[in-house]
Amino acid sequence: MGLRGNAAVPKKALEAIIIQKALDESRIEVFTLGNRRLVAKLQADFSLGKGEAEAITLALDEKAQIVDIDDKNGIDACYEFLHEITKE
Repeated sequence: MGLRGNAAVPKKALEAIIIQKALDESRIEVFTLGNRRLVAKLQADFSLGKGEAEAITLALDEKAQIVDIDDKNGIDACYEFLHEITKE
């Protein structure tokens, strides 16, 4: 069975293309974390994955006003480290 003029793209590749387009259009920005110790502490203390721990650390480093996280342990970490959170 052929592709009949359509392209087949794995989901991960499509996600990478979308992210690259957003970067090229300056709709998102990549930051470097400065506090790797906090990432490790959040992972250990709250059983967080690396991505959740890095997101919270970045929010602290950049003094973000909003953190969008759906992980229960991540929400608990936000309460403790960010002190203010809006739950919807």
